[in-house]
Amino acid sequence: MLRTPICMPTKSGLRILAVDDEPAILELLRDCLKLVGHDVTTCSDATEGVARFENEQFDVVLTDRVMPGMTGEEFAAEIKRISPDTCVIMVSGRVGGARKSADSPIDALLLKPFTLAELYAAVDGACLHTAQSPAA
Repeated sequence: MLRTPICMPTKSGLRILAVDDEPAILELLRDCLKLVGHDVTTCSDATEGVARFENEQFDVVLTDRVMPGMTGEEFAAEIKRISPDTCVIMVSGRVGGARKSADSPIDALLLKPFTLAELYAAVDGACLHTAQSPAA
């Protein structure tokens, strides 16, 4: 029997790109976010993520911090270069070094291990960020 999450998000139907080199994390993100009505595309590396982002439209990007080939920060900077208003959420198992600063391409930080409530709150926060961004 499938249970409804304790903390339901306030928004659904977002197009989300999730990028992580760990298949189990990608599966978790995809399943949990689809459960509440989001359309989730997954990529196993940042290069593939950039290619998908250039060819499709996404509301939110979730990215791992440590990946082979391109770091999460480098990937986030590339996403912001392409689309400055897209919200980027960094998912990291390491507290040290993963910080959000004024000049950072990261809009929010989600630390592993995370709860469903924390995941949904990060995505909801991304919605608020996107809604409050000034029109170009």
